Amino acid sequence: MLHLRLPGSRALTILASLAALAVTAATAGCAGVAAPVRANEPQISPAARVAGLMDLPNPNDLSLAQFTEGLKAYLNSGSGPVAPRIAELFEHWKLLPIPNSTLVLDADLNGDGTTETIAVYRDTKSATGAMGSLFVISGKEGQYQVDRSAEELLVPALYTVADLNQDGRKEIIWSTTSIGANTTNSQIFVSDWSPGSVQTQRTDVAMTNLMKAEAQGTELVLTGGTKGGYGAGSAQRTQVIRYTRATDGTLALADKSLAESQYSYHKLQDGLLAEELGDLDKAGAAYAAATEPNRQVLPTGDSVPDEWREKLADAVRTFSQLRIAFLQLDSETPDEFVSKVLGGSYGQYEGLTKSALGSKDRQGACAAATKWAEENPDFIKAMNSPRGYANPQWKPADLCGPMPAF
Repeated sequence: MLHLRLPGSRALTILASLAALAVTAATAGCAGVAAPVRANEPQISPAARVAGLMDLPNPNDLSLAQFTEGLKAYLNSGSGPVAPRIAELFEHWKLLPIPNSTLVLDADLNGDGTTETIAVYRDTKSATGAMGSLFVISGKEGQYQVDRSAEELLVPALYTVADLNQDGRKEIIWSTTSIGANTTNSQIFVSDWSPGSVQTQRTDVAMTNLMKAEAQGTELVLTGGTKGGYGAGSAQRTQVIRYTRATDGTLALADKSLAESQYSYHKLQDGLLAEELGDLDKAGAAYAAATEPNRQVLPTGDSVPDEWREKLADAVRTFSQLRIAFLQLDSETPDEFVSKVLGGSYGQYEGLTKSALGSKDRQGACAAATKWAEENPDFIKAMNSPRGYANPQWKPADLCGPMPAF
């Protein structure tokens, strides 16, 4: 029992304070005072603020649900266009888009004549490990609705909207991006929005060092595909890949091309890619260009060590002649023309094509060429001589199929 010898009014004041303190301790947590924690039980952090987002120096303590509610309160408590106000909030947090993407854009997603605002938000804990998601804001001033995708992704990035499947509604094109020392890798997502719902489809479409993601009509066009760092090599070329949206919602490859080049090594690549995509005339023309004896194999410099340049040139020329013969066999060209191509090679790897002389179809020619390459490993070593891990790396079994992935 505590006895106080104080004037009456002052004693009452202190007793009232002590009583209030006792009630606070008994109901800890209800007024922001942490309750005692039993042994071996983790401390529960207090909820982060969701109202007054502009008062927060960063969003790192906000869950996606908290940010959703906070953004709704932030927008409905003020006035003015939505996109600039979200941009102002992100600028306050020093939240910047990754290169070649955006954080906020406006679009009429469902074709009703009203503009929606799309945004990607992430925390700022680190440049490479930030997590976030996609948000769609709809409605009118004072009554805005904020919908979000259920996915929480690593470094989300927003690119464009497009009606890829021609259903009168625009899909949102965004990505998750992992960031390395020299190379980024972006995996594409496609989201459909209707009021109250964001439905997201993860695709198997990905690209390193994505330079551009844009809609051209009903096609999604991605530009990039190179890898950074000295070890990747300078024989790389930018890729341009086109996709359409299939009836099941997936992205289907429509076309793929590499940056224009006049070097024989790249002409061989162009032929292999065109053949894979079914453009046999383009493939034949590219292979023919790659066989030209005076065509430089690759630019001088670090693409190919000097001791391998002549070997690579011979390997590319001979390999291209073999692929021309394959096309002739597929089209049932008379034997004498096939034999002219196969027997007309020269140089240190001429045995590759000559091993296939007399073959009546691609399967037979392929088997003969593969066997020869297995018995003569210097040819494969020469084909793989361009310096850099970002170039195709062939094996004997690859001589008959598409270009190895790189």
